[in-house]
Amino acid sequence: MRFIIIKKNFNDSTMLINILKNLLGINIKIEEEEKVIIIYHNYSYDDDIIRVLNSLSDDMMISLVSYISKENNELKLKEELDVVLPIIIDNDLPAGVYTFKELLLKKPVINDKRHLINFILDSSGIDENFIIGFALNDLNVSKASKAMYIHRNTMIYKLDKLKEVSDFDLRCFLDAYLLYDLVKN
Repeated sequence: MRFIIIKKNFNDSTMLINILKNLLGINIKIEEEEKVIIIYHNYSYDDDIIRVLNSLSDDMMISLVSYISKENNELKLKEELDVVLPIIIDNDLPAGVYTFKELLLKKPVINDKRHLINFILDSSGIDENFIIGFALNDLNVSKASKAMYIHRNTMIYKLDKLKEVSDFDLRCFLDAYLLYDLVKN
């Protein structure tokens, strides 16, 4: 199960919901709240969803702000919703369909960075000091492992584990930048 969040900056959501029902199928659950619509689904083709949401934004002439979840695990899904919902609601984001990293790149106001960093690092086996140490050593595994007194293979294992559980790869500049910025600020 995954979800789509659509920020309600328009009056009538009936047509939007009906079109998404047709795309995603009958096995969806819709929660319509004051500021957002949350659609739970099992559809796996994000490109189709992105194309439909962008098309709806153009056709309905509304500035559609939406988010597509990355999680498939029920427990992590709830956590992701708890982390992302305040970011979507509390920020004036430009129109678009966002993924988790894209949402962070827009530099929204994040009130609870501790909760966000815990969500990202959960089950990865690394902590904030690991992120800082790796970044300060130029994202270089050999250099960082020596400076941090961690065996090179252990460091590679931890980096791979982080990528597996969170989709953040500290060896990638953009991911390292996002995590370093969250930890340092």
